[in-house]
Amino acid sequence: GKEKVGSGRVFIWSRTLPLLKSRMIYGSGPDTFSLEFPQYDHIGKLKTFHNTEIIVDKPHNMYLQIAVNTGIISLVVFVIGLFIYLLDGIVAYRGLEKVSVEAFLWLGILAYHATAMFNDSLVSVAPIAWICFGISSGIIYSNREEEKSLNTKEID
Repeated sequence: GKEKVGSGRVFIWSRTLPLLKSRMIYGSGPDTFSLEFPQYDHIGKLKTFHNTEIIVDKPHNMYLQIAVNTGIISLVVFVIGLFIYLLDGIVAYRGLEKVSVEAFLWLGILAYHATAMFNDSLVSVAPIAWICFGISSGIIYSNREEEKSLNTKEID
């Protein structure tokens, strides 16, 4: 009875989660969500969208899409990578007296991944987000290496 919540996202998610049982390891393959989604649920579509002809081609959740397309293992690896990025940023930017541009870039990437809970990775936005992710990761890594070299020089 809650299918309309979130512009139909609850309907889509409730039909997507059962798909994960049979696609846990390998997924169904990149960009196959529309083929795997139960398009035959005409009553659910009618209740949610007032139209049975709609083809659901994305789950409106980047993490669900990763899990269905490439499997739970790849989702876990992806989330672990994001968690490491989060922790590295916290270590790098804690205690700053003035917030730097790099810190805002890091926060922007975290915001992008937070909104991914309710949106898909769009072709128009994803390349920019991943370029910014790479730049931000590089800055965090180079700052950490710079600190290590300064600390070893102080010891000598």
